[in-house]
Amino acid sequence: MTIARHLGNIGRAAKRFTKDTDGSTTVMSLFSFITLAGVSALAIDVSHVYNKRIELQIAADMAAHAALYNREGMPADEAKAKALELVQHSLPPEHAGHLLTADTIGFGRWEDGEFVYDADSNTAVMVQTARTAELGNPVFSFLAQWIGQDAWDVRANSTFTTYRPMCFREGFVAEGVVDIQSNNAYFNGFCLHSNSYVSLNSNNTFEPGTIVSMPD
Repeated sequence: MTIARHLGNIGRAAKRFTKDTDGSTTVMSLFSFITLAGVSALAIDVSHVYNKRIELQIAADMAAHAALYNREGMPADEAKAKALELVQHSLPPEHAGHLLTADTIGFGRWEDGEFVYDADSNTAVMVQTARTAELGNPVFSFLAQWIGQDAWDVRANSTFTTYRPMCFREGFVAEGVVDIQSNNAYFNGFCLHSNSYVSLNSNNTFEPGTIVSMPD
């Protein structure tokens, strides 16, 4: 009888325990805290990665501009060296690792909306920058390590191309007055441009497609 009464007491205690809600708020708060901490960790690290992505993009833009500018008057290898020197001065390797190398700077041509590699070209360049585990300079996490994300691979690229207006390729261009005398013939594709004005004398002929331009 004593055993039966004891078992009955245990059963009633177990039943009360299953219905007892004391402490449930604490458990819910713990889960809420863990969820909020995870979301906050991701938000902080994503913002950090985004800033590093902007940094890589700026480095790629600087290198592309420097490489293409210097390629106009020097061999490709020297132009690449100038670009690398500029980036390493702004973002030294000890700060962010080697973001790019000579192999990630490629000269080429811009054709039909696409970049075509051509080592002998001086009309376009593509630069790729990166911070990756493979290069040994990934962007390390702050708080996302809690959820197993120790580092992030980040990349950026930039393409620059030269633009030479038709008047710079075929024609007369001047900051001051372009003064044309008489009895000249100008054909399709030829351009006369002045940042002041163009002065034309008599008996000049212009084939359709000729350009005469000035500010006013």
